[in-house]
Amino acid sequence: MRVVVKVNAKAEDIFAVFVESLNQEIKLIVPNFKPKQLVKGYHYTKVMNPKKGLSHDVDVVIDKISLQDGYGATFTGNQGINVISYEFLPNGDRTTVIYREEFIGNSKVNQWYSQFANFLFQRRHQKRIKTTMYRIQNYIEQQHKSDQ
Repeated sequence: MRVVVKVNAKAEDIFAVFVESLNQEIKLIVPNFKPKQLVKGYHYTKVMNPKKGLSHDVDVVIDKISLQDGYGATFTGNQGINVISYEFLPNGDRTTVIYREEFIGNSKVNQWYSQFANFLFQRRHQKRIKTTMYRIQNYIEQQHKSDQ
């Protein structure tokens, strides 16, 4: 899946919010986590709680994290591997954010099910990504207003 969103904010600001959010999420999972540890290759385990089904552990590896390269992570669970990435393409005070997600099932059934579910819920996933990016945009706008 690929989603492209144009955001009315600078790439640096979007990336800073993104990293802060990621730092907070990891800090909840790994109590001794320090923000300087958030670099390429950082690894942690997180519990996923799907809407239907049992919760399960997922190993997360940060593949890339920089303003120039964007953010990428690999989530390895008992069903397969989910690879996500964000690219931040600056254009003055606007930024094009490209979100990509790919699932590699550990069996043909898991792979097929993922493709089928992706087809069924693609519009919902796209809406979720766009809503998240617009919320980040609004958060940045609020931060700039409060700084003035």
